[in-house]
Amino acid sequence: MKKAALAKLCGFALMCLGCSSQQNIETAQPALLLETSPEIQGKLQVAVSQALGGVNVTLGPRVFVDDTILVIENDPKKMALIGRDMGRPIKFQLVGNGEKCWLRRLSNGESWELPVMCKPVSTG
Repeated sequence: MKKAALAKLCGFALMCLGCSSQQNIETAQPALLLETSPEIQGKLQVAVSQALGGVNVTLGPRVFVDDTILVIENDPKKMALIGRDMGRPIKFQLVGNGEKCWLRRLSNGESWELPVMCKPVSTG
């Protein structure tokens, strides 16, 4: 009986964490990285690659330092292999809420939490 109660408690805790994480991203604003390094660049590169379905990408050293938007130009040969629309570039935005940062695909709002530090910036 204790295992069933523990399983219910764990399930409830995970559900609450999911709601909290969703709520955090809903309040997120465009953001810039607080710092950059080869390690941070590597983490961003992995996240963008995963967001594109595993396509290898190369990012510049100042990605998300000067601008909150990242535009990925399509390579028709590679993108056709994963069934992506080859007509438009893919745009991502770095967003944060002061505690966490996410990579958000602008076309559909899909997002991925990032293991980096960023600061929200005013867009006005």
